[in-house]
Amino acid sequence: MKTRFFSIALSVGALVAGSTLAAAQSAHDTQSDVSAIKAVIERETDSFFNRDAATSADCWANVPYASQLHAYTTPDGKNAVYFGGNAKTNLPQQIASAVKNMGKPDGMTASRANYNIRVNGYAAFVTFDQTNTVMGNKQYVHETRYLEKLQQTEGTRQWKIIHVTAIAYKPDQP
Repeated sequence: MKTRFFSIALSVGALVAGSTLAAAQSAHDTQSDVSAIKAVIERETDSFFNRDAATSADCWANVPYASQLHAYTTPDGKNAVYFGGNAKTNLPQQIASAVKNMGKPDGMTASRANYNIRVNGYAAFVTFDQTNTVMGNKQYVHETRYLEKLQQTEGTRQWKIIHVTAIAYKPDQP
């Protein structure tokens, strides 16, 4: 009886220790994933503003379900909506082509705040607020990203953007 009790106690102890180790590993993985996700978002935005087509496109996944939706006000005050991506297009190529045709960088910078990041395995949903500044003018944007950690060469995985929604707003209208 003592042997059986000891065996059960040892099994329960191993299960608890294993669960604790798995939870600690999961928390560590999640934190490193959060850092990597933020880095991809910053890299994509900065390369877009700097007209670096190759880097901007590299942040995106080449999958048939990749898409982007932007709602904003043009410099002349008109509301505009842009949607890109469908199953027949290569969205990273579309983005690279668009960035190449944008002309010289205009010095726009971005700052981000209020990140909410939900990592679930190899998928992540992100929301944040971004303030774009160019020549002293500010544009406020609520943004969402859906990313997946996709298989790359030699067994490594990298976070890639699957979807972007960016909706410009006036600060008095959150």
